[in-house]
Amino acid sequence: MDYGQHYENLKRMQETWGHVAPDRWKAVSKYAKGAVLDVGCANGVYVQELRRINQTAFGVDLLHYEAWQQLGGIVAQADATLLPFADNSVDSIISFETIEHVPNPEGALREYHRVCRDTLVLSVPNAVTPDDLKRAGYTFHHWIDRSHVNFFNIDTITKLIDDCGFIPVETRLVNQTLPAYPLFRSLRVPPHLSSFFARGIRKISPVKYYMSILVIARKK
Repeated sequence: MDYGQHYENLKRMQETWGHVAPDRWKAVSKYAKGAVLDVGCANGVYVQELRRINQTAFGVDLLHYEAWQQLGGIVAQADATLLPFADNSVDSIISFETIEHVPNPEGALREYHRVCRDTLVLSVPNAVTPDDLKRAGYTFHHWIDRSHVNFFNIDTITKLIDDCGFIPVETRLVNQTLPAYPLFRSLRVPPHLSSFFARGIRKISPVKYYMSILVIARKK
């Protein structure tokens, strides 16, 4: 692998990362108790939200973000496979859309296991493209994201987490797509209105398409 190119691909993705996703935040607020470490924290938004509700939280990311200057030294630049934390030094680890970028995902998960005492809340892109989207000529963006080096389905991510010393207690699909958005854009509907209409259709559609897999696990 060309690690220099891999790093550049990650840098180009910085602007699209770093927002609180409702499904993930619900899992964090329910399961991530005690001191929390966010691995792959991007701009530190989950760390900031946890601190806002008076919970101890830290973050690390392979890339450096200017937004960290506002967080007072509670985030740091580090590799997920070599975390600068002692054994069992945090209660929970959260890690969203991270290990698909890591050339050694098993090494990262074993570091998570070493550092945390109890809970892992993790998400990865869903590598299973639904048949309906395939027929429409669509696929998920993560299949064309060159910074992604691992692709998981529910079975493979659950097995990997189990192999690395965690017991998966809940696994589900999250992060719904907006499949109607391209249709509205093809009709020259402005982007903000296309998004508005597509979200409305998504609410009433009986079929849902999910881009991510969320796993909650406990340390064995």
